[in-house]
Amino acid sequence: MSHASTRQIFKEAPRHLAELLDVPVSELEVKEDVVTSEIGTDLLISHGKQVFAVECRASGQMASVTLAARKARKYAEARKKKASPLVVVPFMGEVGQQLCEEEGVSWFDLSGNARLVTPGLRVQIEGKPNQFKQTGRPKSLFAPKSARLARWLLMKSDQTFTQRELARLCGLDEGFTSRVVRG
Repeated sequence: MSHASTRQIFKEAPRHLAELLDVPVSELEVKEDVVTSEIGTDLLISHGKQVFAVECRASGQMASVTLAARKARKYAEARKKKASPLVVVPFMGEVGQQLCEEEGVSWFDLSGNARLVTPGLRVQIEGKPNQFKQTGRPKSLFAPKSARLARWLLMKSDQTFTQRELARLCGLDEGFTSRVVRG
């Protein structure tokens, strides 16, 4: 799979939640773009007494997850009937997972990972790989793989290397090394 759009996440979220709850998707009641007391949420998904205030994001990056978690929690708290805040992204990294836990917000990703903790329910699935990896330049020269090159060059600043040597010495693909060096 490649990049997931917010629209795709809207469409996929109920099906993935149904799988996590082990119920047919037809048993879920799904409402889109719900607004209560001037506070909105992307989806309101109900199954019996369980209600989720769902925020969908096309990115699992920290800023996106932070906003989604706070918005879902704020909506869930403002709602007269109890709701559990839930964030859905294509892939949730460790930083996003930790952030959701600190905010008291459940989450799942379209790659198959999840942490749903609500009254009477606990689902935790970890270790599924990111099915939405993007090709191209890394988003940051300080991302873990990119940083290997930067650290190597800083430690060996008195030496010169070809890109091929750098790739080999850092244990990276030559194409990836080329994209980082050009970046």
